[in-house]
Amino acid sequence: MDGESIPSPGEVVKEGIYRAELEYVKFTQEPIDLLTNPITRLIHNFSEFELTYKEVIIVFTVAIFLFNFYINQRQYRKYQDYTFTTSVQQLVETEKEFRKSQDYGQAKSRYGFFKDFFWFIYGAAMLVFDAHRWVWVASGVVLDHFGVPKSEIYQSFAYVFIYSFPGMILGIPFSLYYNFSLEESFGFNKMTIKTFIGDFFKNLLVETALGVPVIAGSVAIIRWIGTENMPLICGGLWSFIVVVHTSMLIIYPFVIQPIFNKFTPLKEGTLRTRIEALAKKIGFPLYRLLVQDASRRSGHSNAYMYGFGKSKRIVLFDTLLEQLSEDECLAVLAHELGHWKLKHILIIIGFTHTYSLVMLSLFGLVFSSPEFAEAFGFGPSPAGIHVPGWNGLSEALQSPAIPIFLLFNGLLGPVDTFISFAWNAASRRMEFAADNFSIKLGYGEHLITGLKSMHAENAAALKVDKLYATMHYSHPPLVQRLENITAKAKEIKQD
Repeated sequence: MDGESIPSPGEVVKEGIYRAELEYVKFTQEPIDLLTNPITRLIHNFSEFELTYKEVIIVFTVAIFLFNFYINQRQYRKYQDYTFTTSVQQLVETEKEFRKSQDYGQAKSRYGFFKDFFWFIYGAAMLVFDAHRWVWVASGVVLDHFGVPKSEIYQSFAYVFIYSFPGMILGIPFSLYYNFSLEESFGFNKMTIKTFIGDFFKNLLVETALGVPVIAGSVAIIRWIGTENMPLICGGLWSFIVVVHTSMLIIYPFVIQPIFNKFTPLKEGTLRTRIEALAKKIGFPLYRLLVQDASRRSGHSNAYMYGFGKSKRIVLFDTLLEQLSEDECLAVLAHELGHWKLKHILIIIGFTHTYSLVMLSLFGLVFSSPEFAEAFGFGPSPAGIHVPGWNGLSEALQSPAIPIFLLFNGLLGPVDTFISFAWNAASRRMEFAADNFSIKLGYGEHLITGLKSMHAENAAALKVDKLYATMHYSHPPLVQRLENITAKAKEIKQD
C-alpha cells in the first residue's frame, strides 16, 4: 500500500467512535444554533437577520395562517363527535338539538377553511407581487388622467378605493353563500336578496363617509407635523383616533344603526315594568327601552345597551323576546347591566386606546425607516420596480403614509395573536363577573335556563376544544358558565 500502514481493528473502532461522537454533537447542536443564532442576530440588529421586512411579513402571514388552521382543525374534530354524553345532555334537552349544533359547527368550519385559505392566498399574492406599490402608481395615473392635482390625500383616496375594490367584489359570493345557503339551511337566515343588496350599498356609503375624513385627517397630521418628529406624529394620530372613536360611540347608534334596523319602544306590560324596576334598583339611568327588528336578517338573538351620561338605552332583539320567557330575559339583561355596573365598558375603551397608542408608536419606528418602504417598492430607491417619472415625485408620494400603514399591519400579526389571546382571557373573566352580578340579583336559575335556550336556538358549540376556546372565545364555554352559576348560587345561599 505504498508504505501506508494498515490500521488495526482496534484503531478502526476508536476512529468510528470518535466520528460518531462528532456527528452526535453536530446533530444535537445544530438545531439549537438554528434557533438561537437568528434570534440573537434579530435582537441585536434587524439587518443582520438577512431577511427583508417583506420576507418577515410573508413568514408571519404563513405562520399565523398555519397556526389558525391547526386550531380550527382541532375544533372541527370536536364537531365530528356525535357522542351524546352525559355532560352534553346537561346542556341541551334533546339529541336532535345536539346534532343540529354539531352539523352547524361543521358547516361553518368547512366554510371557514375555504374562506380563510382563499384570503390567505389573495393576501400573500398581494405581498409577493408588490400590489400595494402598483396600486399606488395606478392611483396616480388615474388622478393624472382626470386632471386632479398631485396630492398625497387625493391619491390616498384613489389608492384605498382601487386596492379595496377587488376584495369587495370577491367577498360578495362568500356573503351570498353564507347567508342564503349555510345560514338558511339551518333556519337562521331571514334576509331577502333585496335586503342583501340594500345593505351592501348602505355599507359602502357609510364606509366612504367615515373613511374619507379619517384618511384625510391622518395624512394631514403626518405631513403637517413632518416625518422628522415621529413622537409628535404618534401623539397627534393617537389623539385623532381617540376623538374619532369617541365620536363613533356617540354617532353610531343614533345615525348609522337606524340606517340598517328599525327601533321601536318596548310595549307597555309586565316585562317593561320589571326592566325599568331593575334599572332603577342598580342605578342605571335608563332613558329609552327599545326593540330591534333583528329578525329581518337573522334568527340569532342578543341584547345590549349604549349611550353616555344620563341618556342610556337598552336594546332587545325581537328574536330574544320570542325565544325567552320574561324571567329569562331579565336574567340575561341583568348580566348585560352587570358589565355597566362593573365598569367593563370603560375597561374595554381604555384597553382599545392603550393598544392604539402602542401600535402607533411602533408604526412611527417603521415609518421613519427607509428600509421598510424600499422593501415594498416605495421610497427614493425602490427595490426591483422602475416607473418612469418616479424619481421626480415628492417624498410624500414616494413614501405614502396609508399604504405603508397597511403594510405595517402585517408586522403586527404575532402581536395581534398574543393580544387577542390575552384579551379573550380577560373578557371571559368579565363574563363570569357579569354572570355573578345577575346571580346576586336573584336570577341564577333563570340565567341558566336562558343561556341554555339561547345556546340551543343559536345552535352554538356544545363540544369545545380547550385550545380553540382559549384562543377564540371571548365568552366562556356554556358548560363552564353553568358550573360557575351553580357554584356561585350555592355559595350565596349558604351566606
